[in-house]
Amino acid sequence: VRVISLLRTAAALPQIINQLIKLLSDSDNYIREAAAGAIGNFGAVVIPEILPTLAKMLTDNNAHICQAAARTIGNLGSAAANQEILSQLN
Repeated sequence: VRVISLLRTAAALPQIINQLIKLLSDSDNYIREAAAGAIGNFGAVVIPEILPTLAKMLTDNNAHICQAAARTIGNLGSAAANQEILSQLN
């Protein structure tokens, strides 16, 4: 039963990530922060479409959004270290 549950979760992963990507642009700061945190929990799973939004979030007026984006980038590891991200961190 656990294996079947894990397989269903793995099969749903692209849909989950796509929904989280959409939520990164939500107008509600709490939703954006939570979505960034959830994406960071995936670890080294990096979808290139996430990175420009995370880079933009690093310059948000809300400090919690900036921190959530930075934590997410840190959790994603070196795969998230593209030029756009690195330029926002300087």
